[in-house]
Amino acid sequence: MPTVHMDIGDLAARADDIAGWVDEGHEVFVTRDGKELFRLARLGPPVPPEKVPAVVFNLHRGQIIIGPDFNDPLPASFWSEDAG
Repeated sequence: MPTVHMDIGDLAARADDIAGWVDEGHEVFVTRDGKELFRLARLGPPVPPEKVPAVVFNLHRGQIIIGPDFNDPLPASFWSEDAG
């Protein structure tokens, strides 16, 4: 599939071009400072309603246990960019 890379600052001015490229099957990778932020691509065909799986409520009832500390604040190390 052909790809196009475009800086985010050019999106508004090139909206019609982008729509045309995506309609032709191209993927448009939107970048900022040379880093990819997101991809624009054509949507696939819609899923017919008869192919959508049924929702089964309470399928796994009682199989998930929430710990007693679930609502406790996260430690400062969680929010640190150096954590990893």
